[in-house]
Parts: sequence; structure tokens; C-alpha cells
Amino acid sequence: MRLQGKVAFITGGARGIGLATARAFVAEGANVVLGDLNADHLQEAVAELGTDRASAVPMDASRAEDADRLVATALNRWGRLDIAFCGAGINLAVPAVDIQEVDWRRVVDVNLTGAFLTARAAGRAMLAQGSGVVLLVSSMYGKRAVPNRLPYVATKYAVIGLAEALAIEWAPTVRVNALAPGYTETEAFRERQAHHGSNVEMLVARTPMGRMGQPAETAKAAVYLASDDASWVTGTTLVIDGGWTALGSELRPDRPAYPQGPR
Repeated sequence: MRLQGKVAFITGGARGIGLATARAFVAEGANVVLGDLNADHLQEAVAELGTDRASAVPMDASRAEDADRLVATALNRWGRLDIAFCGAGINLAVPAVDIQEVDWRRVVDVNLTGAFLTARAAGRAMLAQGSGVVLLVSSMYGKRAVPNRLPYVATKYAVIGLAEALAIEWAPTVRVNALAPGYTETEAFRERQAHHGSNVEMLVARTPMGRMGQPAETAKAAVYLASDDASWVTGTTLVIDGGWTALGSELRPDRPAYPQGPR
């Protein structure tokens, strides 16, 4: 098992890609601390993973004290922290001219400041320990801009810069990389589809691989980057989008292909 004896924290760990990553880490031998705003979903996730392998920390990733508490939980229970998966994030689908300042700040606080605060808390422990891996979650929209997603696009571009800057600063002790998922069939995506509607067939047609991604596929990429298999990989962004970014143009230029945003 590639992560045997390792200890990880995962923000946004109660559902979706975060929970899939927790499952993959545990299957590879790691113990995990899950952080999320939703305490009920957290408890369900810990019950599934097993209380001997997982702990829950209800938290807001945009609060420094919550990030510190997440790290403290890992250190207090297992004595170390080897992997930080900073996956908490929110979206906002509004034309730029209609964005309210309070909504802009909340997206920035969670997606960018939250990534920084949780990475900083992890980095302090890992640098003192002498080893560690930090994984930040960007998006394919951190590689390609789209309309009506300004705060999301801006923060996800910034997360890639954050990963690169931290990788340079913390090398060789701590490796830092980013993952950039594309459209993934998570609970959150299905909920947005139910409430707002989206043309899934069009999304599939726009994707060279001809389907949406599954959370477990991003989780497998996270396992690779967290493991010694990626010991020479730092400061990079792994795009996991079925070829969407590589295509670079619309198959149907008469219909915008951005109904709900990735993840």
C-alpha cells in the first residue's frame, strides 16, 4: 500500500471528491482527519471509513483557527501529518456586473484564503517534521477562463500560483502540487443540476473522453501525488478533465458550454 502509516487531512472531506480521496487514502493505508462545514455529513463519512482510521473536525476552511485545529487533531491522535489535501471550495454563477461584494469575498475567502490557511498550517507542521506533501485543489477553470464564473475562475487560477510559490519555498522538505478536476459527477453537481438544470449531454459531447469524470478518478490522482511514486514531482498542476482543456475550442459555438461549472 502506497500510503501505509501516513496521516492526512482532507478539507471538503464530507462528500464528493474530498470523500472519494479519503476513501482512496484509507485504502492505501493512511489515517485521515476530515474537515468540513457539514457536521452531519462528516459523521457519516467517519462512520463509513471507520473511527479507528478517521476523525472529524467541523470547520470553516477560511478561518485560521479552524485550520490550526485540523492539524492539531492529526498530531494529537497520530503524532504526525504527512499529507494535506486542501479541497474545500465553493462556486458562484453570476455575471460579473451583478456580483455582490459579500459574495465575491466569500468565494475568495474559501477558495483562496482557505487554501492558503490550511496549507500554511500543514506546512508549519511538515517543515518541523522534515517531510510532507500538500495538495491544493484548483480546477480546469484555473487553466481556462469562462464567462459568468469570475470569482471561481480568479481563485482557481490563483490556487495554481499558490501551489507553485509554496513548492519553490518549501522544497526540498515539502512537495506541493495542485489538481485541476473538470466536470465531475459529484453530489454537488447533481444538486445543482436538479435545482438549476444543465445540459449534461452537451457537456459529454464537449469532452473528448465522451463522459463526465468520477470522484474516484481524481482521488486516484491524489494518491499518486501524495505517494513516493511522485517523489520528483513538485510545483505542478495535474489536470483531470477528460481532455476538455486540451480541446481548447467549442464543438457547438452557438451554445455556451458552461452551464454549471466543474466539480
